[in-house]
Order: sequence, then C-alpha cells, then structure tokens
Amino acid sequence: NLYCTDNGRPGIDPEVAVRLMLAGFLLGIVHDRRLMREAQVNIAIRWFVGYGLHEALPDHSSLTRIRRRWGEERFHRIFESTVQACIDAKIA
Repeated sequence: NLYCTDNGRPGIDPEVAVRLMLAGFLLGIVHDRRLMREAQVNIAIRWFVGYGLHEALPDHSSLTRIRRRWGEERFHRIFESTVQACIDAKIA
C-alpha cells in the first residue's frame, strides 16, 4: 500500500530494499550512499540482494526515500522477524 504501480520510475523491489538495509546494518554501514558504493564492488552484497555483477543497482537516494517512507520502526520489526525466522530454522 506504499507504492504506486501506474506512474513514476520503476520502484525497488521491497525485498531488495530490505536485503540492502539488512546488509548495511550487519556491516555497520549507516549511510545509504556508502552502502550503495560498497554494493557496487562487494560481490557478497550483490549475491545477497540478487543482483548480478553487471546489473545496475538502485540509486542511494531511492533507498533513502524508502527508509524515510517506511520509518525506523517498520525496519526494526522486519529485522526482528527475520532474525527470529533464522533462529526458528536453526541457522542462527
């Protein structure tokens, strides 16, 4: 309900946005601009978010707008449920 499907530039897949934010959190990268610069050269981040070596990554400003739109609380809830799912699956 936070996305418009019929106008504007293509949005970032919400799963990709969460994966990028999670990677930034786990790597201690707090700024979206720095995170996206790191993702340009870090194969592990690209693999984690599902982007190939030659695919263009989203712009840092798109990630910043998503973060503002969602708010910190939503990201924390998503992160906590992800960690709990890993614990339940015995992979964490």
